[in-house]
Amino acid sequence: MKRILIFLALIPCLCMGQLTNKRGQELYANELTASIGTPSFVGSTIMFVVDVIDAFGSALTDGTFDNTFHGQYTLQYMHRFKPWFAFGGKATYEGYGIRNYTDKSKTVRNGSSSIWFSTLMPTVRFSYVNRPVVTLYSGLDMGILFAGMQDIDDNRIFGVLPAGNITLMGIHVGRKVYGMGELNFGFDAYAKIGIGYRF
Repeated sequence: MKRILIFLALIPCLCMGQLTNKRGQELYANELTASIGTPSFVGSTIMFVVDVIDAFGSALTDGTFDNTFHGQYTLQYMHRFKPWFAFGGKATYEGYGIRNYTDKSKTVRNGSSSIWFSTLMPTVRFSYVNRPVVTLYSGLDMGILFAGMQDIDDNRIFGVLPAGNITLMGIHVGRKVYGMGELNFGFDAYAKIGIGYRF
């Protein structure tokens, strides 16, 4: 019980404060970021397989199909324990829609289906440029994937799998309010942009 009380007392210290880089410049310890991006490597690979299957089916019938990317969205919180090291977590969502048609001219719709992926991943980040206005970094995410599909007959499939992602390169530009961009490989967007707040 005593240890729990000590931990609860330390939470405000973890959630507030600043760090100092090698130049003596102050850096905020906490970051909250929201971003939007392209399809992920995993999502685009799965949709490629779906496209091949649908194209094969369309070749045997008079029908055709359209795929729609609904977006890839990420919400992330990071806490800087050192100017170069941060730990936190992210939640992502990625969705696709598939419209089926009975004719090649796409005048008669034959129903629709959807596929979505969502992840919860703890994140470690290593930054190699730490300035009050500019941060350059790479990172690694490991967590859980939740995937779902609804077909044209309203049948639903749901699954849970391991998830991972490598942030090849990321950049933050700004002080308390900042813009960001990232290049990823895995379960996060290939490329994304967003906005964040430091405190």
